Amino acid sequence: MPRRTAIPRRTLRWGAALLAAVAATALLPAPAPGRDLPDALDDRLGLIAFSEPIRERTLGRATWEVWACDAGGPLRIAPRTVAALLNLRLAPYFAWMSDGAYTPAFTAGGTVSAPRPGACPERAAAAGRDPSRPALIVDDRSGAAGSGSPGTFSSGGGGIEWTEAPTAAVNGGAVASLFNSSQPTLGAAARAIGRALGFPFSSGGGASGGGTNGYDHPMDVMSGAVGPDLTVGTIAVNRYAAGWFGVGETAVHRSGAAAYQLSPAGEDGFQMLAVPSRDGPGVFYALGARVRSGFDRGVPKEGVEVYRVDQRESACAAPAAGACWGGERRTQQFPAGDASGLVRHVHRVGTVFELEGTRVEVTSRRGDRFTVRVGTPGPGETVRLVCAARFAGRFCDEDGSLHERAIEKAAEWGITVGCGGDRFCPGETITRRQMAAFLHRAARWTYGRLEDPAGQASLTDVPFNAWYRPFAEWAVETQVMAAPFGAFQPDRLVTRGEMAEMLTAAFEHLSNPAAAQGLFTDMVNSPVRTVNAAEALYEAGVAKGCSTHPRQFCPDRPVTRAQMASFFVRALET
Repeated sequence: MPRRTAIPRRTLRWGAALLAAVAATALLPAPAPGRDLPDALDDRLGLIAFSEPIRERTLGRATWEVWACDAGGPLRIAPRTVAALLNLRLAPYFAWMSDGAYTPAFTAGGTVSAPRPGACPERAAAAGRDPSRPALIVDDRSGAAGSGSPGTFSSGGGGIEWTEAPTAAVNGGAVASLFNSSQPTLGAAARAIGRALGFPFSSGGGASGGGTNGYDHPMDVMSGAVGPDLTVGTIAVNRYAAGWFGVGETAVHRSGAAAYQLSPAGEDGFQMLAVPSRDGPGVFYALGARVRSGFDRGVPKEGVEVYRVDQRESACAAPAAGACWGGERRTQQFPAGDASGLVRHVHRVGTVFELEGTRVEVTSRRGDRFTVRVGTPGPGETVRLVCAARFAGRFCDEDGSLHERAIEKAAEWGITVGCGGDRFCPGETITRRQMAAFLHRAARWTYGRLEDPAGQASLTDVPFNAWYRPFAEWAVETQVMAAPFGAFQPDRLVTRGEMAEMLTAAFEHLSNPAAAQGLFTDMVNSPVRTVNAAEALYEAGVAKGCSTHPRQFCPDRPVTRAQMASFFVRALET
């Protein structure tokens, strides 16, 4: 299911007096109602410094001119052929990463000659390159190196304006077949264009010739995942900075304990979770999910990846206007690798780690979605699940569950309305008061309008104004549920054995007059009515038990909300 339509392109301009404010407020809390952030800070969550000029280049449709440059190399580069290849292979790659928010197209520009490759961009400009369009300059060398620049800007006239379109430059081997190779190294072209769009390296910091290696990261096309096949995209924080997913798909954990479901590119749900650093504005940890699917099918490890993002002026060698932004944004694996190719920053289910004293655990994976629990709950505090603005289906916390279809059906039929907000709470167990409401709604959906209870059920432990009293009275009066001596026990958990009795009592077509056959080995000591009910559900295909070898029903085990949905839907579909 698509997450959304493409994000509309915006072209706001800022005043020069706001530049310092942007850098100083790059990690402000979300604004309170009625309070606006400065116009210069387009990123409402306050995560990315100078997001607006970045997104001027990364949203909408862009036409790239392809220029060939004869610089004395062995290859023959035809701009029209290169443009056709990139439209076929590279354009879908960026469309996938951006979820349709950025759609590049490539067109032939021209051919120039230069005494050296470094002079090719200047020669293309002199030969009539359109200065308003981004350009890809391809020299005739057989290598696959490349570079990219987002262009230059000026702050004159009371605002910031780009004065030069983005430019990427690559060796011919990146976009043309070599003598002994069947495919060009398209990953190098993707990286050069990414640099031109303002994407930084995401280095682990491994040593390379005594310095820092910016190409030691196999999880990001910007920092090492480069080859002939486009099988690795870029990381979530780059996609967020580009505007390729929005505020509703981004979570910021500021305090307390909470759980978040992280989804990979192309899926509904949170695309990124940010945890602010104690180092102040502009510094945070970015968490995202990566799985082998789409143009990420080549990632070496699946899980939740973590990066430390630092945009302070002191974090990079070439800060601009008081911050490290765009391609200078310091983005490092956490924990950083001390050798090339390490993926210690990618955490699988069951992994527990800390971010500046905040406990983080990857608790589960359902389908391609990972649940991450951040923080430690205090006494009496529960870990709340935070829902993204966009998710598949009716509830945000059942995506990928084996019971998802049944949960959606139960909601469609009005049997359940969830547990609050957009949550279903599939793993929570069911109390008798909740079960009474489920049974009444299911019976009403099956048999039509039900008469209101006569009010003669004497329930000594149910407050007169309790929301569930009508349901409890109906269940007791119709003998669907028992209340010995008037004690309904509304907070007691419902077991699988009790659930079987209640379903067979509520729905006549599930009753089984035949004598019990002893199908379940763990029900020898169970009451006859419970055994009969369990076997009736088994024969009807509603409940197959909790084990097949040996066949067991687990009659004393509490029923979860997800299991309840499946039981009800199967019962009503038989």
